[in-house]
Amino acid sequence: MKLIVTVDSEEDNWGNVRASHYDVENIEALSDFQTLCDDFRVTPTYLVTYPVVTDETAAATLRTLLGDGNCEVGAQCHPWNTPPFEELESKRNTMLCNLSDDLQHKKMAVLHAAIEQHLKISPVSFRCGRWGYNQNVAMNLAKLGYKVDSSITPFTDWTAVGGPDFSAVGPRAFRTTSSTTHRWGNSRRFPSRSATSDGSASTCAGAMQCSGSFSAGASRARASPEYSRERISSEKSGSHQKRPMQRR
Repeated sequence: MKLIVTVDSEEDNWGNVRASHYDVENIEALSDFQTLCDDFRVTPTYLVTYPVVTDETAAATLRTLLGDGNCEVGAQCHPWNTPPFEELESKRNTMLCNLSDDLQHKKMAVLHAAIEQHLKISPVSFRCGRWGYNQNVAMNLAKLGYKVDSSITPFTDWTAVGGPDFSAVGPRAFRTTSSTTHRWGNSRRFPSRSATSDGSASTCAGAMQCSGSFSAGASRARASPEYSRERISSEKSGSHQKRPMQRR
């Protein structure tokens, strides 16, 4: 068994709403967390939002951590605070999957460029804020050169809060190609389609690999062990009932 650690490295006390300023003081605590990870020889992936990476103090902390070579930094897109702000401000539009393909790409590209500018790296790992992943997100990830997405939460239905339904997705890796369309929900097939340079992609519970190899510490499954055992038990008995989620 391998443990992969990711950290949502985001603004303080966010609430899915647009604001003129976001505090990011919590990022300073990552240094102490990294020391703990170093003690246990764990290489974490810090998934940063736009307000974090564009704050110079927070960016300096992340550059120091990257300089030590014991972590990875990826992108986490919160649509409500990642420009451009062309969408109506609403709870529905806090899910990246509910935005147009073009606006998705614009926001993801702006975040990607900000990480390159402030941290001097090209991120290859990605997560949708609030788990708002869909096929268009996968296609845009491929266009931007990402290798791993960690937005899929196995056995979880986010439709009650305007998001996707991953209740049919299990916690194992899988691969798709640009010529194969996958759907989720009652079809019990895995969701993603990516047009990559080599025409292939891999997806797992919490991670989609667009091309190449998984980067260290890129993702982790989000279903609770208790629920996973419950789901496995129900599948063995031939029954399945998806579990709606209300949080975030």
